Amino acid sequence: MSNLKSALLMCMFPVTAAFGQDDPNAKLNLSLVFPQQTALVGDIIEVKLMVAAAAGPQRFVVADVPFGWDNTKLQLLGVSLDGSHVGVMPGYSTFPANDYTWCNETIPPADGNGMLYVYGVLGYQWIVTQQPDQMVKLIFRVIDTGTSEVVLFDSLPIRKQYPASTVVYGCCFGGNDVTGTLTNATVTVSIPGDFNNDGVVNAADMGALLANWGGGSSFSGNPYDLNADGIVNSQDLAILFNYWG
Repeated sequence: MSNLKSALLMCMFPVTAAFGQDDPNAKLNLSLVFPQQTALVGDIIEVKLMVAAAAGPQRFVVADVPFGWDNTKLQLLGVSLDGSHVGVMPGYSTFPANDYTWCNETIPPADGNGMLYVYGVLGYQWIVTQQPDQMVKLIFRVIDTGTSEVVLFDSLPIRKQYPASTVVYGCCFGGNDVTGTLTNATVTVSIPGDFNNDGVVNAADMGALLANWGGGSSFSGNPYDLNADGIVNSQDLAILFNYWG
């Protein structure tokens, strides 16, 4: 455990009425959220790591978060704090440089599993309620079609001496484990040219594209303009054939 984490867990003060009362028995639930229905190959997507109190309000101090993804479909680019709660400490809420769990072989990790820390700001009383707050965002590039889960590991025993476990610390007692439930996210990557979303590109989809041949882009975008050049033409048909069947 790092010196900073030790300081965070030990330098605890009772929560005053000005910040709201935390419940020493309350748990904090973590969930991964993919806020889109589908993505396309090449898209840069965000998977949000959210925290919410299971019942009564609970203080957030720090969290160890081992997570995983299908690295044949998603490439992890990094972590963003854009839109995160003001209680998240910048600079320290990321991949640990000295990873005692051996999860992070590179920064950012690339093999389908990794470990990140999310620290609360020193001296700030972050009281989490049942309204979810964003901790961080995981940034991925989509590299293949299909469905992939991004998961939170309850335990990831890569290194037997120090297995990686998702643990959330909080409460008015230093170092109190307040880990609740863990919820994964599913990332669905649609197939270019599958206009009826039946999972396959075939004659029905080609018929739909031909019916819109020569059409331009609308305010909301033309779904048949697969290369987004402003017109449905032979280039879009070539993309459709590339995913045929």
